[in-house]
Amino acid sequence: MKKLRIIAMALALLTAFLLFPGQARAAELEVFGGHGQLTFFGTGFLNNGRRSFVTGNTYTISGIPWYDYRSQIKRVVLPDGITGIGDYAFYDCYNLTEVVIPQSVTSLGSYVFYNCASLTGISIPEKVTSMGSYAFYGCASLTGITIPQGVTSIKASTFSGCSSLRSVTIPDGVTSIGESAFYGCSSLTAVTLPSKITAIEIYVFRDCTSLESIVIPDWVWSIENSAFRNCTSLTDVKLPNGLHRIEYGAFHSCTSLESIVIPESVERMESYVFSRCTNLKTVQLPKSVTYLGPAIFYQC
Repeated sequence: MKKLRIIAMALALLTAFLLFPGQARAAELEVFGGHGQLTFFGTGFLNNGRRSFVTGNTYTISGIPWYDYRSQIKRVVLPDGITGIGDYAFYDCYNLTEVVIPQSVTSLGSYVFYNCASLTGISIPEKVTSMGSYAFYGCASLTGITIPQGVTSIKASTFSGCSSLRSVTIPDGVTSIGESAFYGCSSLTAVTLPSKITAIEIYVFRDCTSLESIVIPDWVWSIENSAFRNCTSLTDVKLPNGLHRIEYGAFHSCTSLESIVIPESVERMESYVFSRCTNLKTVQLPKSVTYLGPAIFYQC
């Protein structure tokens, strides 16, 4: 039987965890029997890692002592008393299937579960108020997630590439959803957007090929570039009366869309907005529109 132990107190490898008081101090990785469980001890904040460019699209992570053993990690257990999980903590742990996160955790860093492609589900503690960008990027087996009520912002590419994600619960307190947040969530059929967001950002639902309907909240001022590009199952879109701009290619290649009503508040529609919407039959355009970009209906 093979057993790997990583003990922070005595190893220079883990000095990053000892620089500040109140940080998690030790961890143990057990790989015997094929269990691959990474267990942490101590309290406080699980320190940030750092990503360094190697060559091409290759990166390496420093400051995360278990990174070199990531292929063996299948389960992570964090004790009560851990207050936050830092950037890159479980970056590219592609065989990770289960994470036990205590209720004491209040923040998840950027890239924290990046490319954890075997992770099927995760329970985010209710006390979490912030999640970093790319937090769940490429978690291709993740099927559903509930975002805690205290979270007010979903950062860029948080769930991008979560191709098995079928449901997501977004609290109404969220006021912004970053670009590409749900890019490539090809199993997502519906999503309820919070009422206080003011923009649908670039690529936010691009390639969500199973998304069937969307209601844009009343506070939304603009729909940005390619926001719904290639949402090939989208049949029902309700636009708000406060909408002013629809940007480049916003609904490009939405091939199931047959009709849409543009509200009276819209003033600008940029190029290729409905390009390659091959089943689009009717569009109701208001007099308020003062600018129509070229090729808006290209190949319709």
